[in-house]
Amino acid sequence: MKLKYIILILSIITFSFSACTVQKKSIPATPILTQINLEMDDLEYLGEISGTSTQSYFLFFPYGGERYQGAVSKLPGGGSNIKYKRRGYDNALFDALMQKPDADFLLPISMEVTSHRMFLGREEVITVRAKAFKIITK
Repeated sequence: MKLKYIILILSIITFSFSACTVQKKSIPATPILTQINLEMDDLEYLGEISGTSTQSYFLFFPYGGERYQGAVSKLPGGGSNIKYKRRGYDNALFDALMQKPDADFLLPISMEVTSHRMFLGREEVITVRAKAFKIITK
């Protein structure tokens, strides 16, 4: 009887060491930094725009609203320097961008956050004002 347990334990140990295969594939991402020197003569002013979004939180976790509505953070003038309320800010900036869809560049001017506190959560209404520009192609 003892021999059965010893063979069983040895076979489990052998299989556990021989059956481990870990394969990891990845592509290293290197940020590409680009600088474009534009003058005001190269830009066409399209006007001032504003956008609003509502973001709800349960404890610290966001829910509801639009998730990944647009890659606004990657746009020039996007939310790359704003660490406060990133998801709601991006959605408000995307809402503003939809008012002038031919805009190439957004320059955020101000952000207003109205917070409604609730039990174990909160709801925030974020309003963003920005100036919209289009790059003149020659």
